Amino acid sequence: MFSIVTATMKLAPEELAPILATYDAFAAKGLAFELIVQDNCSGEAVLAELRQRPYVKLVSATDTGIYDAWNQALPRVSGDWVGFLGIDDLPSLEWVAFASSHIPPNEPSVLACDVSLEDASHTRVGVFRNPRVGTLNTRANAFAHPGLAVASSIFQNRRFPEQYRIIGDLVFYAQFRQLPVAGHLGAVGVSMRLGGISNSPIGARRVLREYLNAVSNGDIQPYFPLIAKRLIAAALSLLPALYVRAQRRRWRTFGE
Repeated sequence: MFSIVTATMKLAPEELAPILATYDAFAAKGLAFELIVQDNCSGEAVLAELRQRPYVKLVSATDTGIYDAWNQALPRVSGDWVGFLGIDDLPSLEWVAFASSHIPPNEPSVLACDVSLEDASHTRVGVFRNPRVGTLNTRANAFAHPGLAVASSIFQNRRFPEQYRIIGDLVFYAQFRQLPVAGHLGAVGVSMRLGGISNSPIGARRVLREYLNAVSNGDIQPYFPLIAKRLIAAALSLLPALYVRAQRRRWRTFGE
């Protein structure tokens, strides 16, 4: 089974409708997946729609940010593989079918697909190509995490406090330096929205804040090249137009 974890906050019904249409199509195909929704303050209309779906596991609770929400959701993961998506990051049917049918090896590993970045008109801005073979270098953060399905056994490692099992784009700093790529879809499997959770100015500052908080508490070891990248992203995010331009340029370097 493929567990997909996402976080919502004050989601409007009109925002939810196209998202559920995507996942309803997966359920109609009989794919073995579950959607774990960690919600913060969405209205009752949205929660009622989510509760009607048998493939949804819904919990409403306050959180301090998206990574805190994802960490809260981890105990409800029951799949062999788990992926973490922003609510507006949409997986393809092929990706969900690939991950839900793949038997995990004995060692901690990941499945991967490529990730496309789209603007508000759904025009593709660029493509990030996750590694197809070899290992995923988690310490260098050289990957796009929406295009990963991580072996759920990784999260049974109790080395860190629960609130820091996920931090800064799934970088397991002291736990795993490299993770073998057990399989790759060979194509784009997830589309991200430019300006969505992972690419927004607010998101850039929040990720930096959560990462530095974990470092200052001694829960993870600092990796200074990544801190520098996060500082630059947070600084650019103070000027939204410049931030969006930088994001477009970054993703185009991974284009077709």
